Amino acid sequence: MPQVIEEMGLLSDKEWDLLTKEINLFAEEGKEKDSSYFKGEYRKAVREHLARPVPVEFTPQDSMPQGQGEVQTGWQSELYGDPTLNKTFDADIVPGVLKLQIVATGQSGPDWRLTVSVAALAFGFQVGGAGFQLSPVSSYIEIHPSTPLAKADLKFSVSGPKMSFGVTGQACYLGLGWQCTPINSPALFDINP
Repeated sequence: MPQVIEEMGLLSDKEWDLLTKEINLFAEEGKEKDSSYFKGEYRKAVREHLARPVPVEFTPQDSMPQGQGEVQTGWQSELYGDPTLNKTFDADIVPGVLKLQIVATGQSGPDWRLTVSVAALAFGFQVGGAGFQLSPVSSYIEIHPSTPLAKADLKFSVSGPKMSFGVTGQACYLGLGWQCTPINSPALFDINP
């Protein structure tokens, strides 16, 4: 017998309340929402996405996200110089409600360096993230971030003659159990074109 959307076992009311509290920390004053709003919007988006799933595809963004322009700290800037690479990519996991965002800054050349941050966004607000560095000595990393509504198994790497930065793995969202979609973007950009 098919499971109805209201019985998906998404999150408990307590988990929705915690998620709502975190999202509302970043909302404009007076524009906060309650957990029933987010729960209803999430169910609606998941219902639509299950009916017409879309693949996870990263889209380059024109500028670095608000508040993330200082990805490189002072010691990194002293050690590696000013960044020559600034790239931001977004991918919808569940259109309208869940997104994965990658921000990469760094240096090109033979001693290339990348500082990468990965963020999970729920309703446009960051609810989880991770950061790491890649270099000629450490050219790949696997991470397994998770939030109450989403999780991922991701491998970030730099490879090939043009030193292509990419990500492969899978991203999952909660809806009638965990729904996972493969990610295959092995060449988001070239460090040394």
